[in-house]
Amino acid sequence: MQKRPETSLRTATSLAARDGNAGIRRRIPNYVNAAQKTAEATEKNSFLPRFAKVLFLASAFLLFVSAGLYFSAEQYGDVVSRGGHSNSTENFEVVIANNVLRVRENTVRFPKQRRTGVHERMELYLHWPTMSGYSDDLSGAFNNSGTMEELIFLSIEPRSMSFDMSGRLEPIYSLYFNGLAVQDRSGLVRQPLSEAGGFIDEDLYYEADSPYPYAVRCVREVSHIGLPMCMRDIHIGKDLMITYRFNKRYLQDWMHIDQAVRTYSKRLLSNKSLALAE
Repeated sequence: MQKRPETSLRTATSLAARDGNAGIRRRIPNYVNAAQKTAEATEKNSFLPRFAKVLFLASAFLLFVSAGLYFSAEQYGDVVSRGGHSNSTENFEVVIANNVLRVRENTVRFPKQRRTGVHERMELYLHWPTMSGYSDDLSGAFNNSGTMEELIFLSIEPRSMSFDMSGRLEPIYSLYFNGLAVQDRSGLVRQPLSEAGGFIDEDLYYEADSPYPYAVRCVREVSHIGLPMCMRDIHIGKDLMITYRFNKRYLQDWMHIDQAVRTYSKRLLSNKSLALAE
C-alpha cells in the first residue's frame, strides 16, 4: 500500500511527459504547416509578378517583330515580289573613278548597288531593243533566268587596259589566232581563238578592212561553259570602261547594239565628272 503514491507519482510524471511531448508534437506540425503555407503563398505571390513580367516581355517582343515584318514588307515587299528587280525610274548619282553617273534605279541589277555614293563598279541590265530597264510590262524578259536572251548586261568600272577591245585586236588577239578565218553572215570575220590564251570555245568576230575595226568575242553554240554570249568592251568618260554582253543570236545587229550602248553611255555621264577630274 506504501508503493501506490510512488507509482502514482511515476505514472503521473509519465503521463505528464507524454502529454508534454504530445503537445510539442502537436505544435511542431502546426508550425511546419503554417511555415509551408507561408512559403507557398510567398512563392505564389512572387511567381505571379515574374510570370506577368515574362508575359509582358514576350508580348512586347512579338509586337516588335510584327512591326519589323510589317515595315519590311512595306519597304521590300515589291522588290521581293519582283524577284529582286525594281520598277522605279528614279535617278541617283554614283561616283566611279572621278566620274559621276546618273543611273536609273530599274537598270541596276543588284539591290545593294541601288544607292547614291561611291562604287567600285556598277552592274546594269537593259532590254533589247528598247534599251530600257525593268518594268512590269517587260518582266517576262527579265525573269527568264534560263536564257535572258533579250537583255544586254553592262559592267561599268575603271579602265584596266590601255586599249579597248578594238584596239587590242592587232597587238594581242592576233597572237592567239587559231585556224582559218571565215566570213560570217553577220558581215564580220570569224576567227577562232586558241585555248593557249585562255579562250575556251571562243571566236573573235571583227570588222575587216577598217582602220579601227569593231571587235567582239563570242562563245560558240556547242560550248559546255555556258550560254552563247558575246562580249565587248569600250572606253567612256575619263578612265572608265563598259563591258557589255548580249546573246549571240543578236550578233547580226552588232552595229545597232554598239551604237545604242555608246549613246546610252553618254547619257549616263554627268557634267559633274569634269569638275571632279580637275
